[in-house]
Amino acid sequence: MILDLEKTDHSAAARDSLCQRIELPTERYHIMLKGLADTDAACS
Repeated sequence: MILDLEKTDHSAAARDSLCQRIELPTERYHIMLKGLADTDAACS
């Protein structure tokens, strides 16, 4: 979900909405995004 959001919408509102929906603190979102950036899934 995080990668899909980053591929389509980089707005803070979209990020905040996703974080609320999946009950993920914004700080944790950024940590997870950094970890996902180096995966094969991020390249596709």
